[in-house]
Amino acid sequence: MDRYWLEITVETVSVPAEISGEILLAAGCGGLVCHEPLLVPSTGKYHYRVTGYLPVRDGVDEELAKIKKRLASLDRYFPLPQKDARPRLTLRRVREENWAEAWKEYFRPQVAGRLIITPTWEKVRPAPGQTVVEIDPGMAFGTGTHPSTRLSLLLLQEAVRGGETVYDLGAGTGILAVAAAKLGAARVTAVDIDPAAVEAARANVKHNRVEERVEVVQGNLGENLKKGADLVVVNIVAAVILSLAPDLPSLLNPGGRVIASGIIADRAAEVKEALLRNGFFCQKELQEEGWAACTAGMNDA
Repeated sequence: MDRYWLEITVETVSVPAEISGEILLAAGCGGLVCHEPLLVPSTGKYHYRVTGYLPVRDGVDEELAKIKKRLASLDRYFPLPQKDARPRLTLRRVREENWAEAWKEYFRPQVAGRLIITPTWEKVRPAPGQTVVEIDPGMAFGTGTHPSTRLSLLLLQEAVRGGETVYDLGAGTGILAVAAAKLGAARVTAVDIDPAAVEAARANVKHNRVEERVEVVQGNLGENLKKGADLVVVNIVAAVILSLAPDLPSLLNPGGRVIASGIIADRAAEVKEALLRNGFFCQKELQEEGWAACTAGMNDA
Protein backbone atom coordinates (compact mmCIF):
# COMPACT_ATOMS: atom_id res chain seq x y z
CA MET A 1 0.00 0.00 0.00
CA ASP A 2 1.32 3.43 -0.95
CA ARG A 3 2.26 5.72 1.93
CA TYR A 4 1.67 9.45 1.65
CA TRP A 5 3.12 12.46 3.50
CA LEU A 6 1.81 16.00 3.83
CA GLU A 7 4.67 18.34 2.94
CA ILE A 8 4.33 21.56 4.94
CA THR A 9 6.55 24.52 4.03
CA VAL A 10 6.63 27.74 6.05
CA GLU A 11 8.26 30.87 4.63
CA THR A 12 9.05 33.85 6.85
CA VAL A 13 11.96 35.88 8.27
CA SER A 14 14.71 34.59 10.54
CA VAL A 15 13.50 34.22 14.14
CA PRO A 16 9.89 33.22 13.30
CA ALA A 17 11.31 30.70 10.80
CA GLU A 18 13.24 28.98 13.54
CA ILE A 19 10.22 28.86 15.84
CA SER A 20 8.10 27.64 12.91
CA GLY A 21 10.48 24.71 12.59
CA GLU A 22 9.98 23.89 16.26
CA ILE A 23 6.19 24.05 15.76
CA LEU A 24 6.43 21.55 12.89
CA LEU A 25 8.59 19.17 14.95
CA ALA A 26 6.28 19.44 17.96
CA ALA A 27 3.32 18.56 15.73
CA GLY A 28 4.97 15.26 14.80
CA CYS A 29 6.63 16.11 11.49
CA GLY A 30 9.25 13.55 10.54
CA GLY A 31 12.46 15.54 10.34
CA LEU A 32 12.90 19.10 9.18
CA VAL A 33 14.38 20.65 6.04
CA CYS A 34 15.89 24.15 6.40
CA HIS A 35 16.18 25.51 2.87
CA GLU A 36 18.79 27.96 1.70
CA PRO A 37 17.71 31.57 2.45
CA LEU A 38 16.12 33.65 -0.30
CA LEU A 39 17.29 37.25 -0.68
CA VAL A 40 14.31 39.57 -1.31
CA PRO A 41 15.65 42.39 -3.57
CA SER A 42 12.92 44.87 -2.59
CA THR A 43 13.83 44.74 1.11
CA GLY A 44 17.44 43.52 1.06
CA LYS A 45 16.45 40.94 3.71
CA TYR A 46 16.52 37.16 3.66
CA HIS A 47 13.44 34.99 3.76
CA TYR A 48 13.79 31.52 5.28
CA ARG A 49 11.84 28.37 4.46
CA VAL A 50 11.42 25.32 6.64
CA THR A 51 9.67 22.13 5.57
CA GLY A 52 8.33 19.25 7.61
CA TYR A 53 6.48 16.07 6.67
CA LEU A 54 3.38 14.75 8.41
CA PRO A 55 2.22 11.20 7.65
CA VAL A 56 -1.21 11.26 5.99
CA ARG A 57 -3.43 9.36 8.43
CA ASP A 58 -6.55 9.79 10.54
CA GLY A 59 -6.33 13.06 12.43
CA VAL A 60 -3.91 14.80 10.03
CA ASP A 61 -6.43 17.61 9.43
CA GLU A 62 -6.60 18.31 13.17
CA GLU A 63 -2.78 18.30 13.39
CA LEU A 64 -2.60 20.74 10.49
CA ALA A 65 -5.19 23.02 12.12
CA LYS A 66 -3.07 23.16 15.28
CA ILE A 67 0.02 24.06 13.23
CA LYS A 68 -1.86 26.88 11.49
CA LYS A 69 -3.15 28.20 14.82
CA ARG A 70 0.31 28.25 16.40
CA LEU A 71 1.84 29.92 13.33
CA ALA A 72 -0.88 32.57 13.40
CA SER A 73 -0.12 33.27 17.06
CA LEU A 74 3.51 34.18 16.26
CA ASP A 75 2.43 37.65 15.21
CA ARG A 76 1.56 38.44 18.83
CA TYR A 77 5.12 37.75 19.95
CA PHE A 78 7.00 38.90 16.84
CA PRO A 79 5.01 41.78 15.31
CA LEU A 80 6.14 42.09 11.73
CA PRO A 81 5.38 45.40 9.99
CA GLN A 82 5.60 43.95 6.49
CA LYS A 83 2.65 41.79 5.58
CA ASP A 84 4.74 39.63 3.25
CA ALA A 85 7.14 38.82 6.13
CA ARG A 86 4.49 36.95 8.09
CA PRO A 87 4.58 33.16 7.91
CA ARG A 88 3.19 31.78 4.66
CA LEU A 89 2.14 28.15 4.44
CA THR A 90 2.45 25.89 1.39
CA LEU A 91 1.04 22.35 1.39
CA ARG A 92 1.73 19.42 -0.92
CA ARG A 93 0.75 15.74 -0.76
CA VAL A 94 3.73 13.52 -1.54
CA ARG A 95 3.92 9.77 -2.11
CA GLU A 96 6.81 8.31 -0.12
CA GLU A 97 8.31 6.57 -3.14
CA ASN A 98 8.15 9.79 -5.16
CA TRP A 99 9.78 11.71 -2.32
CA ALA A 100 12.67 9.26 -2.20
CA GLU A 101 13.08 9.33 -5.98
CA ALA A 102 13.15 13.13 -5.96
CA TRP A 103 16.41 13.03 -4.01
CA LYS A 104 18.07 11.33 -6.98
CA GLU A 105 17.49 14.49 -9.02
CA TYR A 106 18.55 16.81 -6.21
CA PHE A 107 21.42 15.02 -4.47
CA ARG A 108 24.71 14.98 -6.36
CA PRO A 109 28.30 14.30 -5.20
CA GLN A 110 29.95 17.32 -3.64
CA VAL A 111 33.21 18.19 -1.94
CA ALA A 112 33.49 19.64 1.58
CA GLY A 113 37.16 20.08 2.39
CA ARG A 114 38.77 16.66 2.07
CA LEU A 115 35.42 14.86 2.26
CA ILE A 116 33.36 13.81 -0.75
CA ILE A 117 29.68 13.41 0.10
CA THR A 118 27.89 11.26 -2.46
CA PRO A 119 24.57 9.44 -2.72
CA THR A 120 24.78 5.67 -2.47
CA TRP A 121 23.55 5.34 -6.06
CA GLU A 122 26.54 7.20 -7.52
CA LYS A 123 30.15 6.03 -7.31
CA VAL A 124 33.04 8.45 -7.20
CA ARG A 125 36.79 8.01 -7.36
CA PRO A 126 38.50 10.03 -4.60
CA ALA A 127 41.75 11.83 -5.17
CA PRO A 128 44.66 11.14 -2.78
CA GLY A 129 43.79 12.46 0.67
CA GLN A 130 40.04 12.54 0.05
CA THR A 131 37.52 10.46 2.02
CA VAL A 132 34.16 9.34 0.63
CA VAL A 133 30.96 9.32 2.69
CA GLU A 134 28.01 7.64 0.95
CA ILE A 135 24.54 8.69 2.09
CA ASP A 136 20.99 7.53 1.32
CA PRO A 137 18.59 9.96 3.02
CA GLY A 138 15.61 7.61 3.17
CA MET A 139 12.89 9.65 4.93
CA ALA A 140 15.46 11.53 7.04
CA PHE A 141 17.35 14.73 6.37
CA GLY A 142 21.00 15.58 6.01
CA THR A 143 22.87 15.11 2.75
CA GLY A 144 25.50 17.83 3.00
CA THR A 145 23.73 20.03 0.46
CA HIS A 146 22.54 22.51 3.09
CA PRO A 147 25.03 25.17 4.28
CA SER A 148 24.64 24.16 7.94
CA THR A 149 25.73 20.59 7.17
CA ARG A 150 28.61 21.73 4.96
CA LEU A 151 29.85 24.05 7.71
CA SER A 152 29.62 21.19 10.22
CA LEU A 153 31.64 18.93 7.93
CA LEU A 154 34.37 21.57 7.52
CA LEU A 155 34.65 22.14 11.28
CA LEU A 156 34.54 18.39 11.94
CA GLN A 157 37.65 17.88 9.81
CA GLU A 158 39.61 20.23 12.05
CA ALA A 159 38.21 18.86 15.32
CA VAL A 160 38.71 15.13 14.68
CA ARG A 161 42.39 14.20 14.71
CA GLY A 162 42.06 10.53 15.63
CA GLY A 163 40.87 8.47 18.59
CA GLU A 164 38.10 10.78 19.85
CA THR A 165 34.75 9.87 21.37
CA VAL A 166 32.05 11.87 19.57
CA TYR A 167 28.36 12.49 20.34
CA ASP A 168 26.22 13.57 17.37
CA LEU A 169 22.97 15.08 18.69
CA GLY A 170 20.16 15.29 16.15
CA ALA A 171 21.92 12.93 13.76
CA GLY A 172 19.42 12.86 10.89
CA THR A 173 20.83 10.59 8.18
CA GLY A 174 23.98 10.02 10.25
CA ILE A 175 26.13 11.98 7.80
CA LEU A 176 28.19 13.70 10.51
CA ALA A 177 28.53 10.54 12.61
CA VAL A 178 29.78 8.56 9.61
CA ALA A 179 32.12 11.38 8.61
CA ALA A 180 33.54 11.55 12.16
CA ALA A 181 34.27 7.81 12.11
CA LYS A 182 35.89 7.98 8.67
CA LEU A 183 38.02 10.91 9.83
CA GLY A 184 39.39 8.78 12.65
CA ALA A 185 37.06 9.04 15.67
CA ALA A 186 37.30 5.91 17.81
CA ARG A 187 33.72 5.90 19.03
CA VAL A 188 30.63 7.80 17.85
CA THR A 189 27.15 7.83 19.37
CA ALA A 190 24.50 9.30 17.07
CA VAL A 191 21.17 10.31 18.63
CA ASP A 192 17.88 11.32 17.02
CA ILE A 193 14.32 11.36 18.30
CA ASP A 194 12.81 10.61 14.87
CA PRO A 195 12.41 6.86 14.11
CA ALA A 196 12.80 7.52 10.36
CA ALA A 197 16.11 9.28 10.99
CA VAL A 198 17.34 6.45 13.22
CA GLU A 199 16.47 3.90 10.53
CA ALA A 200 18.24 5.91 7.82
CA ALA A 201 21.29 6.58 9.99
CA ARG A 202 21.71 2.90 10.90
CA ALA A 203 21.49 1.95 7.21
CA ASN A 204 24.11 4.57 6.28
CA VAL A 205 26.43 3.48 9.10
CA LYS A 206 26.25 -0.10 7.84
CA HIS A 207 26.67 0.93 4.20
CA ASN A 208 29.83 2.88 5.06
CA ARG A 209 31.14 -0.07 7.09
CA VAL A 210 31.66 1.89 10.30
CA GLU A 211 29.15 0.01 12.47
CA GLU A 212 31.90 -1.19 14.82
CA ARG A 213 32.59 2.43 15.81
CA VAL A 214 29.21 4.14 15.37
CA GLU A 215 26.13 3.43 17.47
CA VAL A 216 22.78 4.99 16.51
CA VAL A 217 20.21 5.36 19.27
CA GLN A 218 16.71 6.81 19.39
CA GLY A 219 16.27 9.39 22.10
CA ASN A 220 15.85 13.01 23.06
CA LEU A 221 19.26 14.49 22.27
CA GLY A 222 21.55 14.52 25.32
CA GLU A 223 19.33 12.42 27.57
CA ASN A 224 20.86 9.15 28.82
CA LEU A 225 24.31 10.07 27.54
CA LYS A 226 27.13 9.92 30.06
CA LYS A 227 30.14 12.18 30.46
CA GLY A 228 32.98 11.03 28.26
CA ALA A 229 32.83 12.81 24.90
CA ASP A 230 35.79 14.65 23.43
CA LEU A 231 33.50 16.30 20.89
CA VAL A 232 29.75 16.99 20.79
CA VAL A 233 28.20 17.93 17.44
CA VAL A 234 24.83 19.72 17.44
CA ASN A 235 23.54 20.62 13.98
CA ILE A 236 19.93 21.56 14.67
CA VAL A 237 18.61 25.10 15.23
CA ALA A 238 19.68 27.92 17.53
CA ALA A 239 16.75 27.51 19.92
CA VAL A 240 17.65 23.87 20.61
CA ILE A 241 21.34 24.69 21.03
CA LEU A 242 20.42 27.42 23.52
CA SER A 243 18.36 24.95 25.54
CA LEU A 244 21.16 22.35 25.44
CA ALA A 245 24.01 24.73 26.31
CA PRO A 246 23.80 24.31 30.12
CA ASP A 247 23.99 20.50 29.78
CA LEU A 248 26.86 20.31 27.31
CA PRO A 249 29.70 20.56 29.89
CA SER A 250 28.33 17.48 31.68
CA LEU A 251 28.84 15.42 28.50
CA LEU A 252 32.43 16.48 27.79
CA ASN A 253 35.82 15.35 28.99
CA PRO A 254 38.27 18.07 30.11
CA GLY A 255 39.42 19.92 27.02
CA GLY A 256 36.34 18.79 25.10
CA ARG A 257 34.78 20.79 22.29
CA VAL A 258 31.38 21.49 20.75
CA ILE A 259 30.50 22.06 17.11
CA ALA A 260 27.26 24.06 16.98
CA SER A 261 25.54 24.52 13.62
CA GLY A 262 22.13 25.01 12.03
CA ILE A 263 22.20 28.58 13.33
CA ILE A 264 20.56 31.38 11.36
CA ALA A 265 23.28 34.04 11.13
CA ASP A 266 21.06 36.59 12.92
CA ARG A 267 21.26 34.43 16.07
CA ALA A 268 24.96 33.54 15.98
CA ALA A 269 25.88 36.11 18.63
CA GLU A 270 23.12 34.82 20.91
CA VAL A 271 24.42 31.25 20.65
CA LYS A 272 28.01 32.33 21.32
CA GLU A 273 26.88 34.26 24.40
CA ALA A 274 25.03 31.19 25.72
CA LEU A 275 28.11 29.02 25.21
CA LEU A 276 30.27 31.62 26.95
CA ARG A 277 27.92 31.68 29.96
CA ASN A 278 28.25 27.91 30.23
CA GLY A 279 32.02 27.72 30.26
CA PHE A 280 32.97 27.73 26.57
CA PHE A 281 34.93 30.03 24.30
CA CYS A 282 34.60 30.32 20.53
CA GLN A 283 37.59 28.83 18.69
CA LYS A 284 36.38 29.24 15.12
CA GLU A 285 33.27 30.54 13.37
CA LEU A 286 32.15 30.00 9.79
CA GLN A 287 29.26 31.55 7.86
CA GLU A 288 27.70 30.70 4.53
CA GLU A 289 24.52 31.91 2.81
CA GLY A 290 22.89 33.27 5.95
CA TRP A 291 23.87 30.33 8.20
CA ALA A 292 26.53 30.12 10.92
CA ALA A 293 28.46 27.42 12.75
CA CYS A 294 31.21 27.49 15.35
CA THR A 295 33.62 25.28 17.25
CA ALA A 296 33.71 26.07 20.97
CA GLY A 297 36.24 24.82 23.50
CA MET A 298 35.75 24.40 27.24
CA ASN A 299 37.29 26.74 29.78
CA ASP A 300 38.67 24.11 32.15
CA ALA A 301 40.11 26.52 34.68
